[in-house]
Amino acid sequence: MTAKDYTDEIDLQKYLLVLRRRWLPASLVFVSSVVLAGVYGITRPPVYLTSGTLIFATNATTSLTGVGENLGRLEPLFLSNNPLDTQAEILTSDTLIQQVIEDLKLQDEEGREISPYALKMNLSVKAIPGTDVLRISYETDDPELSAKVVNRLMETYIQYDIRTNRADAAAAREFIEQELPVAEIAVNEAAADLQQFKDRNRIISLEDESKSAVESLAVLETQISQLRAELASGQTRSRELMQQLEMDVATAVTSNTLSQVPGVQQALGSFQAIQAELSQARARYTDNHPIIENLKRQEAAAYDLLQTQVAQVVTQPLETEPGRLQLGTLQQQLVSQLVQTEVDRLALESRIGSLLESRDRYLDWSSTFPNLEKQQQQLVNRLRAAQTTYEGLLLRQQQIQLAENQTVGNARILDYASVPTDSVGTSSKLYVGAGGVGGFLMGIAIAVLLDLVDRSVKTVKEAEILFGWPVLGVIPKYRLTGLTPPLEGEVVAPLTIAHAGPYPMVSDAYQMLQANLKFVSSDKRLKTFVVTSSVPEEGKTSVAAQLAMTISQSGRKVLLIEADLRSPNQHHVWGVMNGIGLSHVLVGEGNLEESLQPISENLTLMTAGVQPPNPLALLDSEQMANVLGNLSQQYDMVIIDTPPLAGAADAAILGKMTDGVILVVRPRVADSASATAAKSLLSRSNATVLGLVANAVEMKIEHDDYSPYTTKAKGSSEPRFRLPIGKS
Repeated sequence: MTAKDYTDEIDLQKYLLVLRRRWLPASLVFVSSVVLAGVYGITRPPVYLTSGTLIFATNATTSLTGVGENLGRLEPLFLSNNPLDTQAEILTSDTLIQQVIEDLKLQDEEGREISPYALKMNLSVKAIPGTDVLRISYETDDPELSAKVVNRLMETYIQYDIRTNRADAAAAREFIEQELPVAEIAVNEAAADLQQFKDRNRIISLEDESKSAVESLAVLETQISQLRAELASGQTRSRELMQQLEMDVATAVTSNTLSQVPGVQQALGSFQAIQAELSQARARYTDNHPIIENLKRQEAAAYDLLQTQVAQVVTQPLETEPGRLQLGTLQQQLVSQLVQTEVDRLALESRIGSLLESRDRYLDWSSTFPNLEKQQQQLVNRLRAAQTTYEGLLLRQQQIQLAENQTVGNARILDYASVPTDSVGTSSKLYVGAGGVGGFLMGIAIAVLLDLVDRSVKTVKEAEILFGWPVLGVIPKYRLTGLTPPLEGEVVAPLTIAHAGPYPMVSDAYQMLQANLKFVSSDKRLKTFVVTSSVPEEGKTSVAAQLAMTISQSGRKVLLIEADLRSPNQHHVWGVMNGIGLSHVLVGEGNLEESLQPISENLTLMTAGVQPPNPLALLDSEQMANVLGNLSQQYDMVIIDTPPLAGAADAAILGKMTDGVILVVRPRVADSASATAAKSLLSRSNATVLGLVANAVEMKIEHDDYSPYTTKAKGSSEPRFRLPIGKS
C-alpha cells in the first residue's frame, strides 16, 4: 500500500470514529429526516403535469416568396450557444408570464393575483436534444388549469414573436426611408463631380484619346526616323561636294557669286596680268630692281582694286585665293549642287525639329493619362457605389413593406397541451428513500460539526499527537458485573479486577502497562513515579490503585502514597480510614511507620492524612524529599497519586523529586486548552515524563492503532490483552 492510500485510509477511519462517537445526534437527524419525508409523501396532494411543444423553423411563406425570410431566424451570438436557450428564457420572462396570469385571471387562495415567480416555480421549459423543439410543461393540482397555462403561454409567445418581427420590420423601414434621400444626394453629387472632371480636363472618352495619342506618337516616330535618314544622306552628299571643290559651302557660294560679276572679273584679270609680268621680271631681275619694285606696287594696287570690287558684292573681305574667284563650268555646277544639297539639309533639320516638338507635346500629354484615369476611375467607382446603395435601399424598402404586412414568426405550436387524467409525482417509498439519503448525509454533517465544535481530546491518537509523549497503556472502559454502574468519574475498587477473572482485558492492560514501565528506563531502574492528570475526573486515582495492585502481584513490594492533599480519595478506593497519613508525617505529628497501612501481601498504602492549609508548601519541602528517599529504600516501587495539573503544581513539584511522571488521559474529558496547559507546566518544571496512560477508553470508537486485539497463549483458552507499545 502506498503512502497516499494509507493516508486516505486513516482519514476514512477518522470519520467512521466520528460517527461512532456522535451516533446519537446523527441517528436522531436520520430518523427525523425519514419520518418527515414519509409524512410529506403520504400527505402530499395529487399533482397533474401536462406539456406542449413549440417548433422553431423558417416560415414557409417567407421561404417561397423570399421576402422577410431572415426575420425571426434564430442565430446564436456565440457558436457554442444554443439559440433555443434564449427562446426558453423569453418564454419564462416576467412579461409573458404576467400576460398569461392576466388572461387566465389566476389568483391565490386569498383571491389575489398570483405573482410571476409563483407560476414559474411549477413551469418547465426545456429544449429536446437534437431538435428545434421546446417542451413547455406545467405542474399543478388542477388538471384543466395546467393545460390552460401551457396553451396560453405558447399562444402568448407566438403573438409576442409576431409583434417583435413586425416591430423589427417597421424599424428597418423607417431607417431605410431616412437613408434613401441621403443615398440619392450621394448619387447626384458623384455624377456631378465626374462631369466636372471631364469638362475641366476636356475629356470625352479618355480611352479613345489615349489610343489616339499612342497612334500619333507612332506616326511621328516613323516620320522622324525617315527624315533623319534623308538628312544623313544629304550631309554625306555635301561632304563629297566640298571635298571635290576643296572649299566649304560659304566659300563655294562666295566664289560662284564673284565669278559672275564683270567688275570683279576685270579687276581679277588685271591682277593676274601684273602677277604674270612680275613673275617674268623676277626671272631677269633681282627683287631690288626698279622694274621689280614698280611691278610690286602695281600688284598691290591691282589687289586693292580687286578687294574693292569684291567688297561691293560681299560684305566680308576676301579670304580665299584670288584664283578661286574665277570658276569653270564644272565647278559652277558642283557649287550649284552643293548649295541645293545644303538647302535640302536645312529644310530637313527644320522638319525634324518640328516633329520632335510635336512628339514631346504628345509625350507630355500622354504622361497625364494614368493620373487622369485614376481620378476618373475613383469618381466612377464612387458613382457606382452610390447607385448600388441607392438601388439596394429601394429594393429593401419594397421587401420590408411586403414583409411588414405578413404574419411572420419563427415558431409555431407543434402540439397543444391536453388535460391530464392521471396524477404524477413520486411515491411515498421514494420520498422515504430520499429522506433516508438526505438524513444520512445530514447526520454525517451534524456529527462532523459537533465533533469540530467539541474541543475535548476525543481519542488516544489525538492525545498522543497533542502531548507528543508515548502511550504506555490503554485501559478499556469497564463496568462491574452485578453491581450498579459507577457514575462518570467514579472509581472502582481494584480488588475486584486485579485478577484476570471477570475482566481479563483490563487485567491484561495493566500488566502491559507494568511491562512497558520496565522498557521506559532501561539504563536506570524505575523506583518512584508520580501519577497525575490534566483535569479532574480522568481516573488517575483508579489507575494508580490498579497499577499498584498489578505490580504487587508480581512479587514486588509496592507503596502507594496518596499525595493529593487537596481532595484525597485513595482511602475510599481501598476502604480504609484516613488516619495518620502523609500530612502528619511532613509536619512531624506522626511517625512514618504509623502512616503505613498494609493492603495485601506486597502492597502498602500511605493515606493523605488531614488536609493542610497549604499543601504545596508541604510537598515542596526537604522533609518530603527525605521521606521519599527513605521509602524508596524500603520498597521496590513507590507510586504517588497527585492532584490534577489544572490549577495546582503539586504533581510537577513531586515529578522533579521522583524518577518520572505518568499522565493519565481520559478521552472526551480534558479539552485541548487544559491539555496544552498541563504539557507546558510539566515542560517548564523539567520533570521527566514517562508517558501517557489512556483510561476508560471505548474501544469501539478508538483508532485501530490503539484498539486491543486478543490472542490465546499456548496451552490456555484465556484471551490475552495486547497493545502496540512504543508509538510516539
